[in-house]
Amino acid sequence: MHLTIFDTKEAPPELAEGRCTECHDDLAQRTACAGCHVLFQDATLRNRQDVRRCIACHRGAWIGTRATIPSAAVCASCHGADSKIDGAAEKQLRADLGRAEGVRWVQINTVAPNVYFSHPAHVRFNSMACTTCHADVKDLAAPPTTARIFTMTDCLKCHVENRASIDCLTCHK
Repeated sequence: MHLTIFDTKEAPPELAEGRCTECHDDLAQRTACAGCHVLFQDATLRNRQDVRRCIACHRGAWIGTRATIPSAAVCASCHGADSKIDGAAEKQLRADLGRAEGVRWVQINTVAPNVYFSHPAHVRFNSMACTTCHADVKDLAAPPTTARIFTMTDCLKCHVENRASIDCLTCHK
């Protein structure tokens, strides 16, 4: 992001060395930004443009076993009343953020209860893009309303194609 803004191919020393507060002295007050900036200090994530948009909100996909759902405050930092993004899905999200109970989240992907699935194993360590399994939300006209249930056939097909382990105990604990 910084390289694009400054139209350069090489990071300035402050950025490369993680000295963010030399330019961003108000970073602590910008909690929505600070959360991403701390996460993006991970050098391996810095080079993963394909997943950064997703990981910014669904942090568990990079650092935990579950993708995690962001709080309404995290959503509002980008999609609040001042959002310039237009469209029916964006308007619905802003309306949901304004309600006392917040956003009505729907789980959109799931596996059988006897399956152990690790997002970091797939996304972080095997370099899969989130959109390999999930729809890209920027392409959706409306938020999903039903869950996709991955079958063993779905998983085995991908494991075979990518030469990943097909040992039963890899996924079944």
